[in-house]
Amino acid sequence: MLDHKSNCITQWFPTLLNLGINVPETRIFHANKASRMYMMKLAWGEEAEEPKCYRELIDAISGAVKELGSPAFLRSGVTSAKHSYAESCYLRDSDARTIEERVLQIVEFSESVDMIGLPTDVWVVRKFIEGEYDFTAFAHMPVAREFRFFARDGAFLCHHPYWPPDSIIRPMDIDKDITPLSREEMSRRLEHTQRPLQDDEFAHLKAKTVSVTHELMGAWSVDWMYDKENKRWVLIDMALMEMSFHWAGCKNGEK
Repeated sequence: MLDHKSNCITQWFPTLLNLGINVPETRIFHANKASRMYMMKLAWGEEAEEPKCYRELIDAISGAVKELGSPAFLRSGVTSAKHSYAESCYLRDSDARTIEERVLQIVEFSESVDMIGLPTDVWVVRKFIEGEYDFTAFAHMPVAREFRFFARDGAFLCHHPYWPPDSIIRPMDIDKDITPLSREEMSRRLEHTQRPLQDDEFAHLKAKTVSVTHELMGAWSVDWMYDKENKRWVLIDMALMEMSFHWAGCKNGEK
């Protein structure tokens, strides 16, 4: 059984801060057992009395969105359910009802993963990063310029563009997401978005990835996204390598 708790942002984010890695501004909250049980019951469609701690959690998330600015990015400690982007991780504003809907979408997704689901004891609000992208997909999610690097115990292994072309469904133009793209046009735009890194970019991201995994130890995937507004690369996520996807043909992805 996979150890999803080891992927929790609370396990690796403090190390990133200590190393001075570029990360989105982040606020982390903890949900106690009463809040988690209430959220699960709502996700299952059951009626339940709302505990005070749950309302405090929603208010805290709303307050963080107000502090960081809208839009904002929402996730649990281990997932954002990003394939449901517009209904899960994307927060247009701090409206409490909308936040509750997004939280429950992530809880519902978390419950569907593996036999025992994903943990929902940690909740995270992040400052929204405006990425470089030429189209959206899935549920209006920007398919941005991102790369995944892999390293073990401070030794670099490999890197890949984040999005394999075959994984992308419902590609849409960025004119308010109303114009579907052909697979040919989507592939052309994705090729531009995922163009190879410049030598200095690669050296920088490789060095940062190595430094992070040297501190954390173990084998990790490290996801980097280009921040278009600030013109820099930002580390947006990490996970144990055994739970992370490699592109087909990569020897490091072989079991």
